[in-house]
Amino acid sequence: MTKINFEEITNIKVDCVIGFGLTCKVAENLKNNKLRFFSSPFDYVGYYTFDEAISLLKNHGATFFSDYILDPSYDTETTFGLYDRKTGMVSKHDFQKILPQQINHVLFRDKYRRRFNRLDKILKDTKNICLISQRQTNTKEIKSFIEKISQIYNFNHLYYINIYDYNNTTTDEKTIKTEKNNITIFEYFFNDEHPNGRNKNKNPDYWLGNINYWNKILSKISLNENFVKKHIEHKKANLPSEK
Repeated sequence: MTKINFEEITNIKVDCVIGFGLTCKVAENLKNNKLRFFSSPFDYVGYYTFDEAISLLKNHGATFFSDYILDPSYDTETTFGLYDRKTGMVSKHDFQKILPQQINHVLFRDKYRRRFNRLDKILKDTKNICLISQRQTNTKEIKSFIEKISQIYNFNHLYYINIYDYNNTTTDEKTIKTEKNNITIFEYFFNDEHPNGRNKNKNPDYWLGNINYWNKILSKISLNENFVKKHIEHKKANLPSEK
C-alpha cells in the first residue's frame, strides 16, 4: 500500500479554519489541534449539503432548524436529537430534556443566531482562510462551493482540505493538490478509521477517525495570532459567553 508522504505537504498560515461537515469529526479534530478558537454554527451539526451551507450563510441562519422534528435516533440521557425537515441537517447536542420543547427551541435559535452573526463578521474580516471537510464528494463540487462562498466573502487566498474515507486498509493512499489563482485545494484519500477501530460499541472514540492522519494534516496549518486575539477579545466585549 502506498502511504501519503506528509513531509511533502505544504505548510499554510491562515487567519482562521472553518469546518463544513459532514459530521462533528472535523470540529473536534480542529479543537484537538488548537485550530478552533470560536464556535461556528456548522461545528456540531451534520448531514447537510454545500448548497444548504451557502443558503444559511446568505440568510445568516434565518432558516436554521425553523422547521424541525425531534429525532429519537440521536437521543441521549440528557438531550434530544433534532432533524431539520427542509435540509436534512441533524443536531445531536442542543435540546435539553429538562426544558420544555418551546423554550428549548427559542434558546437554540438564539444561540445559533449569535453564532451565525459572529461567523459572518469573522469571514468578512478574514484575508486568508482554510475550509475543511470530510465528505465523499468530488473536486467539481468542492470548486462549486468555493466559487459560491467567494461570491459572498472576499479572501486573498482560500485553502480547501477534504478528506475522503477509503474504508479499506489495502487501498493506496494519495493526495491531490490543485492550485489556481488564489485557491489551493488538498484532497486526501486514506482509510479514515480510528486506531482502536470503527466499532462504536467497543470504541467510544470511533467517530474521530484516523486521528494520527488528522493530526499530521492539521499540523501543517498555523493561525494568525493577531487575528485570533482580535476576535477573542471582540467576543468577550460584545457577546454572551458560550461553552
